[in-house]
Amino acid sequence: PPGYMTLDLSAGCPVRLRFYPGEEFLPGGILSNTAYRTSKLVMRKIHAKDVEWTMGSLKSTKYSPDCETPHAVKMTEDYYIGVFQITQSQYTHVIGVDATLNPANNYATEGEMRPREKLKYSIFRMASSAATGDYPTTPASNSFLGRIRALTGEQIAFDLPSEAQWEFACRAGHGEGYFNDGSSEDNFENLLRLGMTSYSPDHSTTAIVGSYTPNDWGLYDMYGNVCEFCLDLYKQDITGNYSGAVITSGDNASHVLRGGCRWMSFEKCNSWSRLVTESATYGDPAYGFRVAAPAKLVIAED
Repeated sequence: PPGYMTLDLSAGCPVRLRFYPGEEFLPGGILSNTAYRTSKLVMRKIHAKDVEWTMGSLKSTKYSPDCETPHAVKMTEDYYIGVFQITQSQYTHVIGVDATLNPANNYATEGEMRPREKLKYSIFRMASSAATGDYPTTPASNSFLGRIRALTGEQIAFDLPSEAQWEFACRAGHGEGYFNDGSSEDNFENLLRLGMTSYSPDHSTTAIVGSYTPNDWGLYDMYGNVCEFCLDLYKQDITGNYSGAVITSGDNASHVLRGGCRWMSFEKCNSWSRLVTESATYGDPAYGFRVAAPAKLVIAED
């Protein structure tokens, strides 16, 4: 499959999926064409198959007990991941305006292009507080992921990224350090929306997705803005997970969040820190997500 994929979320759209060889081929430009942050999903292909890399960081141990001990990972498949965090407009196109699903803050300025927040894990795969819809079950038809799968006739198995997929994409080929020389808070002004820094942005609100410099693989807001859900149940020791598979049996019923949010310090907004949800049915203003998918189509038999 080509380097970029777009999914049109608009009602009645006759052609949902389009593929492009690179970002420069996206009509109108990825930031100039606001449809890519309102009514379409843009996803970039990540070449991860058979690449051995180090997950985690030695730096993490002094910041949080919920960080990884460095360990080798070698994933078995390439995949797509969203260039942006899912926005309020994109979410509404799929789910509609539903007050029962913890609606996000409505910001006065271009709120539709800010990330959808106040979400709980159960909504992604099971649109009910009665069950979590944990992987590897198939997302319920009325959940966010179930609905966008249906838009493609179930040809693409959209889901949340695994922890390993998220971290590999976030690192964008970098090792221990931050991408784009974000090695200290002095260098973070152009990288992310976060709190408790010397330059003190208005971190009381989220930023419009794409407001900060992308990583070397063209992915925006991997650090800060909203914490991003992963498929995995939380397990403190994942050093034996060489394949980067989704953790389906964790230490508790909590799920993993990555990337940090706008209220956190730069020590927490990185590729290796791990945060934990309170429960699958708890939504928080700091919680958001981006979508991933296998880099292959499922062709239905006649």
